[in-house]
Amino acid sequence: MDHSLWLEAVKNLEGLTNHVLPKVKSSGEKAYYELYTSYFQKVTQAMVEGKEIAAHSTFVPPEIFHAMDMVPVLIVSSSGAMTVCTRNYKDAMDTSRGYGVPLETCSAHRIQLGHFVKDWFPKPKLIVHMGAGCDAFSSSGGVSADMYDCPDFYLDVPWEYSKRGVKYLAEEFGRLIEFVEKETGRKMDWDRLKENMARTAEMTRLYREIAELRKAVPSPMESRRAWQSYWMYWINAGTPEGVRWFTIVRDEVKARVEKGIGAIPNEKLRLLDLFMPPQFSFRLQDWMAKDYGALFVSESIVFHWGEEEIDPSNPLEALAMRYFMAPMTRCIMGSSKDFINDSIKAVKEYKVDGAVFWAQNACRQAGIIRSLKDALSEQAGIPTLVVDCDIMDPTFVTVEEMQLRLKDFIEILSERKARRSN
Repeated sequence: MDHSLWLEAVKNLEGLTNHVLPKVKSSGEKAYYELYTSYFQKVTQAMVEGKEIAAHSTFVPPEIFHAMDMVPVLIVSSSGAMTVCTRNYKDAMDTSRGYGVPLETCSAHRIQLGHFVKDWFPKPKLIVHMGAGCDAFSSSGGVSADMYDCPDFYLDVPWEYSKRGVKYLAEEFGRLIEFVEKETGRKMDWDRLKENMARTAEMTRLYREIAELRKAVPSPMESRRAWQSYWMYWINAGTPEGVRWFTIVRDEVKARVEKGIGAIPNEKLRLLDLFMPPQFSFRLQDWMAKDYGALFVSESIVFHWGEEEIDPSNPLEALAMRYFMAPMTRCIMGSSKDFINDSIKAVKEYKVDGAVFWAQNACRQAGIIRSLKDALSEQAGIPTLVVDCDIMDPTFVTVEEMQLRLKDFIEILSERKARRSN
């Protein structure tokens, strides 16, 4: 195994964290750098000490692995983070293409497979994946397991939320635990799993509370904090670190609301984020806020939770319920009605001036844009900008090209808002 790139990436991340922390004023931003870096340091420590690592796709619950004393690592986002930290986009994607992965595949998964072809990714004891989110998720985990010749488990997921679906998925999680027990020789610590799920329930409660606080004008939370929250939820689900993160962010946001101050001093436009912005550069959101006072105040696929509660006393059902209530699965699994209805509701509740849809190249879920854009125009009365981009490929569309599109849209929204206020 060639772990040199992983170790280089973690070293770069540590260096960035040490450079940024003294300059950052926001307690949420400080906690993000600290906890995000710590996550990769734990994986690195497990590699050095020979501790068993469980690699898993997004939406596979890490609470199970923590309860069985394994070190979980999220495959696709970790591969992406390592690429961002080393800037080796071309090498990773050229490698996956040479392996036979077509360009029509999501670049995030192409990068993941490039890391596995090169043996850059830490060698796991097992890989767990599930057919949730998109077609790539249903395949890339199995291909990665084949490359590393390690056992894998595929979680079958119901198409949409129902009582029958919750029961079925809970049984699937039970089968997953049996698989892990067989492959590792470990037994599930059910009391520990319940404790983990109690923390997950608390994280979810805090997540929802933050969403409510963000309705305040001016908005009390930075644009990038929403996506940081999404990542921190999935990598730290069920852990004290996860509860700590959401508590810090809630306290910071709540204090701003109570004082009547916003995350930026010059809020002029409130925007709704409809899809995944490019993950290789969040300076787009920072630029919009700093130069134009345009802030994303809500995100349909990462901040709109379902209403059902999570009961830690029944951990398998709690895991299933959490899956169905999570914002992204509600938006991109099953019918598009939740995605559209949540977005329309957000326009009113968050006092939104306009929406931005990041039309990801090679993402089939981006096909919802026409019905979503029409619904927001006809039922909510706001315009939507469609930004062509790629989630992990900075050569598809440059940041500067996206800025030109966003600048024109911001000017249109500003003029529109000025006419309405006169």
